Amino acid sequence: MVIVLMTVNDRKVICIVYVFFRTSNLGINASCNYKGLFFIQSGAGTRGSGHTNYITQELQQDNSIWRICAWHKNQREMQIGGKSSDVGWGPYEECIGG
Repeated sequence: MVIVLMTVNDRKVICIVYVFFRTSNLGINASCNYKGLFFIQSGAGTRGSGHTNYITQELQQDNSIWRICAWHKNQREMQIGGKSSDVGWGPYEECIGG
């Protein structure tokens, strides 16, 4: 269990990394920084809105060595099988460019 400071809807809150990955409400446009490891969780393709802009803003404000973007849904062109494209290229491109 690791306690970290997290930004959720522009509010600083203390979170536990285990809860961060397991709690659905925190996984929509949420970020977390712990000792140079920066996580962004997005609801892209699932819930919420403004995901691409949120990712851009968070990556511009962070200078961590390791930065991870995560969401649940797929992009067909990056999968094997018949799954649909639920995310779109915006979040992918922002994470790559960030």
